[in-house]
Amino acid sequence: MEILAEEIINPAFIRVNYSLRGWLFRRAIEIRQELARGEAKPFSEVLEHIGNPQGMGQPPITFFRQVLGLLLCPDFLDDPSFPQDAKNRAKQILNGIPGHTISSYTAAEGINVVRQDIAHFISQRDGYPAASDNIVVTSGGAEGIEVMMGIVQTGTNEGRGRAGVMLPVPGYSLYQARLLQHNSYQIHYRLDEESDWSLNVTELKRALEEARSYCVPRGLVLINPGNPTGWFSSVGLYHPLNGAECACQSTAHFCQRMPSNSLPPLSFLSKENSFLKEHAKRIFSVSQF
Repeated sequence: MEILAEEIINPAFIRVNYSLRGWLFRRAIEIRQELARGEAKPFSEVLEHIGNPQGMGQPPITFFRQVLGLLLCPDFLDDPSFPQDAKNRAKQILNGIPGHTISSYTAAEGINVVRQDIAHFISQRDGYPAASDNIVVTSGGAEGIEVMMGIVQTGTNEGRGRAGVMLPVPGYSLYQARLLQHNSYQIHYRLDEESDWSLNVTELKRALEEARSYCVPRGLVLINPGNPTGWFSSVGLYHPLNGAECACQSTAHFCQRMPSNSLPPLSFLSKENSFLKEHAKRIFSVSQF
């Protein structure tokens, strides 16, 4: 008897189809294997761009690699070939970890000294104090998305009482996959192709109102720059939401891939727009540093 067979696996997982790369990526792998076998092609290599710039030959940022090397082998802290700023950062991190080694367990929220640095950066960027207690460090953005998709669930995963999350179309398939696992309702709002795939508040309201008969709306996903569309808002995604109170009440806002200037400073939210000030309390930013 099979321990794991299709008839006993959670049906929500069977429904999941995380086709981030799809058939084109799989075909690229096949062609690369054909080249390795010596099959004749009018080209000598295959490159696929899947948001992996270093896979395309971009050199890594030296400072990050130097700090990582020092953390992995602290003996290099006495090596004159490493610059002092990298040594200072490595010492700061090691001094904030039990046992002064990255091999030890850390807090579930992440290394505290790192969270403090992130809070300091946000405070300088936005002109508004950020607390390290409100920051959770995860192993990549995907893990953060998975955690937050679980947090917004209701007490049931059936019928009108289940949670609904608003997703952009076109969008990032990881959100759909995680919601399928929870049997949550996907509220699709279409981006405006005629305006370079930008966010349209009227469409946002339409999608939300239609979904209320099928679920309890609990979240709104905002992606900037758009994935896969590439649309970018230089004034922040919350700027076009000005005046959209009825479209976004009682939802948590998930902001993924946000560059420094895509969310307005919280000082702006508090001074200029009472709606945005209220909704700033519900922003969950999934950022990759």
